[in-house]
Amino acid sequence: MSISTDISYGQFYMKNNSEVTSFTSVDSWVKIAGITTTDGSINSKFIETDNRLTYTGIDDKIFLSQATVTFTQERPPSGPFIDYDVEVGIYDYDSTAGIGTILKSSSTLVKNTTYGKFYTVYLTDIHIHQQNDYVELYICNKGTDTDIIVTDMSLLLTPIS
Repeated sequence: MSISTDISYGQFYMKNNSEVTSFTSVDSWVKIAGITTTDGSINSKFIETDNRLTYTGIDDKIFLSQATVTFTQERPPSGPFIDYDVEVGIYDYDSTAGIGTILKSSSTLVKNTTYGKFYTVYLTDIHIHQQNDYVELYICNKGTDTDIIVTDMSLLLTPIS
C-alpha cells in the first residue's frame, strides 16, 4: 500500500518515562522532559525531536492538535503536603514572529493533585502552521516547584484545511 505524502500530519509519543520535569519557580510553564519517538507512526511534512513536532510543509495549513498527557507529582521534600493544581498545555512557536506561547484554548487544569496518584489530561486545539513552526507539550505546577514525572504522552496533528 502506498501512503500519500500530499497530506501533512505529524505524531509522536512517549511511554513509561521516568525522567523528571523540574521547576525552578512556582507557576511557571516548563517543557515536558523525556524522550519521545515516532516508532510505528506516520509523519508527513513534520520533523520530530524530543517533545517537538516541526512543520516542514511549504503551504500554510490549519491543524487539529490532539494530545494526551499522564503525570504524577513527586513527593515534596517537606510538608505541608498540600494538593496543588497542575496545568498542561500545547506550546505553539511562530517561526516568523520568533515567539511562542501556550495556546490558551488547549490548556487543561487538574485541581488538587496529590503526590503518588496518576492523572491523565486530554488537550485539543485548532491552529495555523507555516513552515518551521512547531508545537511542544508543556506543564505548569501552579502552587509549588515540586517535580512532576510525565510517564506517558502523545501528540497528533491532523490537517483540517
